Amino acid sequence: MVDSNKPKKLATVNTILKNIFLHSENSSKEVDEELFFRGESCPYGFRLPSLYREEKLVRRGSEYYYRTLLNELGRDDYTENTSLVRMISELQHYGAKTRMLDITKSPLVALYFAVEKDDDKPGFIHIYGVERMKEKFDTGHTVAIKSALNFMPQDIIDDFLIVCHRIEKKLDNGNIEILGGVPIIEMREKINNYIRDEEGEKAFNKLNNFMNLLNQRARTREKLVYPFKIYKDLISSQIVLPSKTTERIRQQQGAFIYPSVVSTKRSDGVSKEYVEIQQEISGSIDEFATELHTNKEDKKTGGTLSFSVIQIDGKRKEKIRKQLELLGITSGYMYPDIEHQSRALIDKLNVM
Repeated sequence: MVDSNKPKKLATVNTILKNIFLHSENSSKEVDEELFFRGESCPYGFRLPSLYREEKLVRRGSEYYYRTLLNELGRDDYTENTSLVRMISELQHYGAKTRMLDITKSPLVALYFAVEKDDDKPGFIHIYGVERMKEKFDTGHTVAIKSALNFMPQDIIDDFLIVCHRIEKKLDNGNIEILGGVPIIEMREKINNYIRDEEGEKAFNKLNNFMNLLNQRARTREKLVYPFKIYKDLISSQIVLPSKTTERIRQQQGAFIYPSVVSTKRSDGVSKEYVEIQQEISGSIDEFATELHTNKEDKKTGGTLSFSVIQIDGKRKEKIRKQLELLGITSGYMYPDIEHQSRALIDKLNVM
């Protein structure tokens, strides 16, 4: 994992793009890497999806929040996993709290968000990378499972994670792969090898309760039966390419980071500190942080200068917004709805 807080200060659209293009031309990485970007208009302590900035939603779970939101919007309940994933993706772009972090394939889009507002504060572009063709799609089981968690009580999620982690620690070298192909129907016997007697039965019931509810919520075509395969997906983070179902996603060349799912409790059942939960989520996102290399020499190391975060002085934001406008990157482009199109036009007319 690279130092995701290592910033390089750049001042114009030209210098920012030049450094990105130079990296692509000079990259010596053996792995063919796909780059993604995230723009933030002010400094935050952690990279966090919006739901993880709401402590009550983190601790209670988000099922009531989503059920109420859909009811207020007059939206029908989802019928299958793909409609659930796309519904949450759409709601995210209209301000709903979710467990996924917006990123983009376009450095210009990220730059827009970095300079959009907060002219009294520095803006930032965070740079992420993933091996090409290792991205997930929103039609897959991993994304369906993580999306379904939005409609499950947090206690059931915590119980599942704690039991799996407890068993993982008892395996040789923590190798959960050996249980990945064991279906839930055979898991009671396996659990008895690691957790004895009454405690083993309680552990199995917690796994079984989670799997039963997950199948109700995920609504995948095939029944989900492998708890430790699911556990491995949950504790990993993924970059997801969503279907371009809305104009906004298309315009912003949007993608998402689905961070690892973490328990709100420790193995002894004691609640974690809120900041500890946030640190774990942010850490799983930062695993995708990647360094860009330039032709300039780093005087401290003697190697080439590298960076994983671009910092933009707040005083230069207005200038960069004007440069972006010349390239057609305006609020009307980023938010292609009538309200934003009208606002962008008014702003343009006011300076003519």
